[in-house]
Amino acid sequence: MAPEHQEDSSRNRSTDTSKPEDEGAVETKDVPDAEGRGGAATATSGDSWKDEQPPLHLNHDALKHIATYFIPGTRGKCIDIITLQRGAFHEIRELHFSDGSTCIGRFTRDKKEHVSVLESETATVDYVRKHTSIRVPEIYFINCNPQHVVGAAFVLMEKLPGRHLYCFWEKLGLKHKLAVVEAIAGVLAQLMKLEFDSIGSMTAGGEIGPLCDMAYPESEWDRGPFSTTLDYLLSFVKSGMPIELSTAKLYSEVGDTVRWFCRRQKDNPIYGAPFRMIHGDFDAQNMLFEWDGGEDLPRMTGIIDWDYSQSGPLYYLCEYPIFIQDVDFQKEIKFWPQNKILRKYFVQKLAAHFTRGSSARRDVQECFRQKNLTLNAFNAMFIGRHWPSEEEEALALACYLKIHDPETSDHEYAGRAYRGKIFWEEDSEMGSDDEVGEFENEGVGEEYQEPLREYNTESEDGSEGGSEAESEDGTNNRPASEEDDRDVTERFQ
Repeated sequence: MAPEHQEDSSRNRSTDTSKPEDEGAVETKDVPDAEGRGGAATATSGDSWKDEQPPLHLNHDALKHIATYFIPGTRGKCIDIITLQRGAFHEIRELHFSDGSTCIGRFTRDKKEHVSVLESETATVDYVRKHTSIRVPEIYFINCNPQHVVGAAFVLMEKLPGRHLYCFWEKLGLKHKLAVVEAIAGVLAQLMKLEFDSIGSMTAGGEIGPLCDMAYPESEWDRGPFSTTLDYLLSFVKSGMPIELSTAKLYSEVGDTVRWFCRRQKDNPIYGAPFRMIHGDFDAQNMLFEWDGGEDLPRMTGIIDWDYSQSGPLYYLCEYPIFIQDVDFQKEIKFWPQNKILRKYFVQKLAAHFTRGSSARRDVQECFRQKNLTLNAFNAMFIGRHWPSEEEEALALACYLKIHDPETSDHEYAGRAYRGKIFWEEDSEMGSDDEVGEFENEGVGEEYQEPLREYNTESEDGSEGGSEAESEDGTNNRPASEEDDRDVTERFQ
């Protein structure tokens, strides 16, 4: 059982900032992997596939002492610490107490990570908890000192109920996946309502400050905050190392491409202020759901890991979850018909959180209508990236320029938002403002109509997830379906 919510974290959270103690994955053709965080592939479980930091050697006795005496409440003594997983950036421990309760310890593997990263994450979680009903873990204790006697910078936080979505996403039938994407749309709708004047990371004081970016030392990079999307994008159009003149020329050309795009879009509200809060890694490993494996619909129980979150343009917030985007791997092709339905439903439910005819609803729709490779490829190749060699850096720059050059074969990709699927075609879900319409005209067969109608009926009858209704926390708590959709799932196998 997960511990119940404690009192307001701003009153109960303990922070250790003492001095050191003596003891103690957008698939892009022909582009190599970069080092960095923003938008990069991250480990979802177990050991990271690209694990460069050495394992941590933690002082469990010191950790037990802190957990026993500094976590709010009357849990009793911390009696056991269990290692759950090790990813590229963190190691996760589960702490057990004598009263049977537990909490989570997350330990930063990179000893050079700036203190502002953990401070910003804590401030972001506090802000999201205060201004939305998105469930986030309560933070009990923070240590920002990597040389602490425990052996790392770390945070102790509430263990939320539920499992990571990636653990069972592919086991879900269509009805269950519809419930999941509707809940995710509810989270984005709430984040969309958080508005900021500039682009950057949240500071400990609750304001927008410089970006927290692990790819570059602070002395080498303009981190903002930025008043325009153009300034934000151009901050990444420079190298983090000494480079040849030819590579510098490529950077200059990429900068010209970005300027050209932003000049054309200077009055477009989806690219300008107000900016919105964007989760740093909004993927299935950071979404928690409860699901019993049966007929009951999954219920969202929390969003975790808010490190490297930042304010940014609405365009980058309103994005399809990566697990409903099409990919040209053989094992993924069977999911394309489902993905098309889920993408349409996702946009419908996100837009439905805003009044029909309102500018907010229109902006949501325009974000998906105007998806483009200019910004999506820029995000994949440059934002938060540090190329390990100039050769790979130059290759990425040249690849980005090729897709904008009408003389090259890659130019056909320039108007397409994603390249994971070579013959990607735009979805037609944004053809009208009718978010509750049927799918017959979308090339989706009648075999998929029944589960969609059934799910929509449940949404209306349950009064929790209807097309125009927004629940308090953006999640779905409607009753389970009476029909078994296993036969629908089998059609996709």
